[in-house]
Amino acid sequence: MDLSRDLKSVPQGAATHVWCAVSPQLDGKGGVFCADSDITPVLPEVGSTDLTQDRTNRGTGVQAYAVDQKAAEELWRKSEEITNTSVQGVRDATTLR
Repeated sequence: MDLSRDLKSVPQGAATHVWCAVSPQLDGKGGVFCADSDITPVLPEVGSTDLTQDRTNRGTGVQAYAVDQKAAEELWRKSEEITNTSVQGVRDATTLR
């Protein structure tokens, strides 16, 4: 792992995807964010959400806006409106819990 550039090797990078595919911890769970082969916590809302910040000083977790149920529903509704498409049944499966 190259910590100075926040880079992982290919096996390290793939590990979380494999873990997500087979982990019983994720059975019946949706809308979680995973990193480093685990479910990550929602980070407290402090300071800037500037993604250009020094990545070595950020916490491990997910920003609250990324798992905002209200925002997800609005995005889904807008997407259906813009594409003039409605996918029944999928909406329930994509609900964040």
